[in-house]
This record gives sequence, C-alpha cells and structure tokens, in this order.
Amino acid sequence: MSEMSTGQRPFDGYQFDEDLAINIIRNGLQPEFASGILDCYIALAKQCMDLDSEKRPHAYNIYEKISKWINIIEDSYEDSDEDADKIKRQFLCADEIVKTLLLNLPKHPDMMYTSKIINTKNIMIAINAILIYVIEYCCHLYKFSKHELGAHQKSNFLIDK
Repeated sequence: MSEMSTGQRPFDGYQFDEDLAINIIRNGLQPEFASGILDCYIALAKQCMDLDSEKRPHAYNIYEKISKWINIIEDSYEDSDEDADKIKRQFLCADEIVKTLLLNLPKHPDMMYTSKIINTKNIMIAINAILIYVIEYCCHLYKFSKHELGAHQKSNFLIDK
C-alpha cells in the first residue's frame, strides 16, 4: 500500500540486506507514505503491517473496505452520509496532491532488485536475542526462575540457526 501511495518500492533508500531485516524486526521499521495520503488509507495499511498477525485484517475485510471507498468515490454507495462525503472529498483531493509530488526518493547506491543470498545468521541471532529477552521478562513478571522454566523448555522457543 505504501508503494501505491509513493510510486516507489518500500525501503528504496536502504540497502536490502540483513541489517534492513533486523531493523524491521527489532525496531518495527515500516515503509513511509507520500504526503497527502488519506488517514483512513494509512490506518488500513498500518493495520495490515501490524507486528501481531492476529490484529491484521483478513483479505475479505480489506476487500470490503476498499470496495466501500470505490463505491463512495463513484457515487454508488447506498448509505451516503457526512463521513462518506468527507472520504470522497479526501480521496479526490489526495489524487490532485499526488499528481504534483516529486516521487524521487533517495536510493541506496548498493540497492538492487534481484534475488541474492542474505546471511540469515545475524537475523536469527537478533530474533533469538529478542526471544530470550521476552522469556526473561515473562519469568520476572510471573515470578518464575529460569531454572523453574527449565533449559529444555526455554530452548524450544529459540529458532534454529
């Protein structure tokens, strides 16, 4: 959805490597949107990118929402109200803003859109470090000792290299 708003692939200014993957996993880095994009569109996109997969909408819900927006824009929405009129005005205004944007975002000099091997060892180390932190935090929160949890159970949570 970010690509549709900017005309650029997500993370165009970054080198596509394990550092980017770790930044996405550890810091929750997400693609940016062009200025003038509707709040309802950005909210849906962010919901689709939620780190908790249970909070992401199902494909059918996305289809329903986008279909509603299309019907509002085409004046075929049955329940026209103030919100529908506002959404239509925002979409039409955003269309005009997007036409005027210069979409030349900075590109990383080593960026290439071809398949390449990425060393996943560092990514797994980062993920395991996060998992260990979460396990230790839960032990502290629920007053378990690491020994009570058991080394065997703890190792079951970690991702193999």
